[in-house]
Amino acid sequence: MKSKKPEISVILPIYNVEEFLARALDSLLSQTFEDFEAICIDDGSPDGSKKILRKYAAKDSRIKIFSQSNRGVSAARNTGLAKARGQYVYFMDPDDYIHPQLLEIAHFFASKHHAKIVSFGCYYTGKYAGDFHIYGDLHRVEFTVTENPLAHFCTGCEPNFNSAIWSKLYRRDILAGAKFLPGIHYSEDTLFNLGIATRKPLTILIKERLYFYFENQNSVVQRPVSEKQIADFHKSILKILELFDNEYEHQVWKCLFSDLRRMLRKIRTDDVLNRARLESEFAKIISDLGRAGWLRVPAMSIGTIAWVIRLRKISRRAYPKGNH
Repeated sequence: MKSKKPEISVILPIYNVEEFLARALDSLLSQTFEDFEAICIDDGSPDGSKKILRKYAAKDSRIKIFSQSNRGVSAARNTGLAKARGQYVYFMDPDDYIHPQLLEIAHFFASKHHAKIVSFGCYYTGKYAGDFHIYGDLHRVEFTVTENPLAHFCTGCEPNFNSAIWSKLYRRDILAGAKFLPGIHYSEDTLFNLGIATRKPLTILIKERLYFYFENQNSVVQRPVSEKQIADFHKSILKILELFDNEYEHQVWKCLFSDLRRMLRKIRTDDVLNRARLESEFAKIISDLGRAGWLRVPAMSIGTIAWVIRLRKISRRAYPKGNH
């Protein structure tokens, strides 16, 4: 006899996170909403992560372990999507942890308003908080309803629709046919969420911070910028340029600009010799954006214009006229 399908499938890509994994699983198994499965994709992790997974799976049948050779976080999440049985899907990173009511609150709004996505806020932290604010009457939680989440993309105010996948609960049907770009380890969330947002799903935005993003210095995002990261970002941008037309240009540009500025700042903190090489790779991105007409000045703020001028200078240094 087939087991009852869970309401929510939680997908965790696992690779070299033995230091943090127990905390992540403890926070997941402490959820007040209990009707979920935890799909843990062991992406060929060489450390003790799989041993920890087995220990937890032996105690709780909601923990499901699937192993594959190391193919990267995007491939691991795609495997998780293929294995998911829930009506809703939630992505969690195994070096972070979540508020004990995250699934309860997100599911409450999704089911009450028949929403395809519920988006919430997060804390960026370098230590475990421990104490959580407990929400009583969820009807008192303020929210915004939209069928155009791109209009709220990276607005800088709360609530908003940001590029992170771990700040959202998705109804499974809105993810039909959606996949993470394989081989990408940087900005894969942005590309994925932009693609989903163009489907104009009914979305609930709440400002409550339910996710705790742990600033792990060994994570891909926290480590110094590498040529591989820049190349990954370049692939994501080329895909974005392929997918999006002028209808979404302003919203997509806001998000890309934020990512570009963050990456450039990290490049500028590197040593002089390495910085020159990284800037040369970064310039390829700017060159492609310029050719696609995405570095136009109209509709930009003064601060953004200053950054665009800087980006153009980088591109011109690496690619003098006639060498594009």
